[in-house]
Amino acid sequence: MGKLADEVRELLPGALCEEGDCLICYYKADGDIFIIAISKGKKYYAKVVPFSKAPPGATCEAIYALPHGLYAFGSDLRELAENLKRKLAALHPN
Repeated sequence: MGKLADEVRELLPGALCEEGDCLICYYKADGDIFIIAISKGKKYYAKVVPFSKAPPGATCEAIYALPHGLYAFGSDLRELAENLKRKLAALHPN
């Protein structure tokens, strides 16, 4: 697995990631499963979507185009991970 996937798994323990046109990770939070698509332009950006709202075999392009989910941004992976955790909390309030 690539360096980006390894870094994401360190910041989001338990994430299962696969690389393609971006990094797609499956992450379980409070019993719900989410898909997180992560890309890098000038900064890192990601979209987190509840697994139930994503089509089977969704690509990064498809995830970014979905009307469901929330975007997160960060100048580095640590900042992105912190912003993703806030988005996950917003999608799954306790």
